[in-house]
Amino acid sequence: MKRRALLAAAALAVMARPAAAALPTRERERIEGLLEAMERQTDLQFERNGRRASSRDAVRFLRAKWERYGAEVDTAEAFIDRIASRSSTSGQPYRVCPKSLSCAEAGPWLRGLLQQLDERRT
Repeated sequence: MKRRALLAAAALAVMARPAAAALPTRERERIEGLLEAMERQTDLQFERNGRRASSRDAVRFLRAKWERYGAEVDTAEAFIDRIASRSSTSGQPYRVCPKSLSCAEAGPWLRGLLQQLDERRT
């Protein structure tokens, strides 16, 4: 009986582990770097389902969404495609709105930011 309880507890611990922990280190670092770079852009607003939020609030939201749906993510590009590009509720694309520029779809914008970060690392 104790063995069953231990096995069940171990299974729950694995299931409760954040999805980010299962990623290869390099990909987790790329996603974290992307989110940190986005959060540093204080002149940026993030629009989802018609509502705008600060970059800080957007990053908080994307981290929560990553934790919830992260099992579908194995690369930074997959994070952008599956988590950070569109609403899983409405299907509408997210948009980024820098103060000095017009809004753009979040997916291509985040891919460009990721590319810049990757180029800096090499």
